[in-house]
Amino acid sequence: MIIHRTQSIMNNIHRHVTAQYRMTRLVIALLFFALPFATMNMKGQQTTPTDGAPKSGEKPAVKSTDKSPDKATSGSAPRSNNQKYKVELNYPAGAAYKYLFTDSTTVRRVYSDSSDLVYNRVVQYYISMKAPKDRANGVEDVLAVIDSTVYSFTSGDKTLNYYSGNEKMRLEFPDLLAHIHAEGREFKITWTPYWEVQSVEGEALDYWRDYVTRNGDGVDTMIKYIFLNAISQNNLANYSDMQKGAFPNNLVRQDSAWKKPYFVRLDGVDCRDDSATSTLSYVSKNTYTVTTELPSLRPSLNSMRLYNINQFCQILGGSGKGSQVITMTRRGEIVNTECVYDFNIRAKARNEEFTQNIKSKYKWKMLGKKEY
Repeated sequence: MIIHRTQSIMNNIHRHVTAQYRMTRLVIALLFFALPFATMNMKGQQTTPTDGAPKSGEKPAVKSTDKSPDKATSGSAPRSNNQKYKVELNYPAGAAYKYLFTDSTTVRRVYSDSSDLVYNRVVQYYISMKAPKDRANGVEDVLAVIDSTVYSFTSGDKTLNYYSGNEKMRLEFPDLLAHIHAEGREFKITWTPYWEVQSVEGEALDYWRDYVTRNGDGVDTMIKYIFLNAISQNNLANYSDMQKGAFPNNLVRQDSAWKKPYFVRLDGVDCRDDSATSTLSYVSKNTYTVTTELPSLRPSLNSMRLYNINQFCQILGGSGKGSQVITMTRRGEIVNTECVYDFNIRAKARNEEFTQNIKSKYKWKMLGKKEY
């Protein structure tokens, strides 16, 4: 009976999504491979997973290292105390963009007995984006899809490397699964006129959410969580929203500052800073630079999965700082975003309380643009 049911599900996958072989393979791995949770203990090392402790004293400040041609040749536009500028996203219909997003994260977890666990993760997503229509009534819609993934995870003396073209690799490591299930699923991200993410929607997302729900009877709750969290709104927005709510609601002068809520996910933990302060720090003939300081990041107090713990953890509190620098064209296209975060959380799993320090660097870089 179990064999017949498994065969039926696999046949259904192949008939319905033949063109999405890799995605089907990931779901099969999710639903039918036994994740090695049973071999983990809360303080132990994973059998797969690198390097040493995070650097201490690292300042949460960032400077843009990519010089746009405009900055190199044209210089600053003449200043006028009365001149105001419109800083906004504006991806025109008929243009397609390619971005590289890089997340470099180092985490140090300290348990109640002072023992610790350190791990380092680098994830790169190649993301395609295009607007299905021109912006209207202040609402911006963009279609996005993660085309491919490069992943590296290290803890202790163990390292796991993955890239999307590796069809022979056995997909069992939970942290890897959490970072590759979003690949290949096109979605539409919509921003409000105030530059907060309003929604992340898509037929592919609806299909797989429904598929896992309908066929997930008897599947471990943690396994289903890993898959559904990977294609959740907050997770997809974290990769595709390159400004995090920092853009102003109105026209602004150069060097003027404004405060707005800022949203980001760090090592899977949703965070916000209601006192984030942004400045239009540079204006040239063709580009703007927007700099954001994050003095008071706070976590959402949710129950969630954390690496190497085979049960849900409750986030009890935390705090952190960060900064962000955006270089964009005056037309409204983001060319480069660089962020640095230094964040601490307190969490609990059953009776064990522990802390985590999360140091993350995010970078988005436009690789190309073409009109169609």
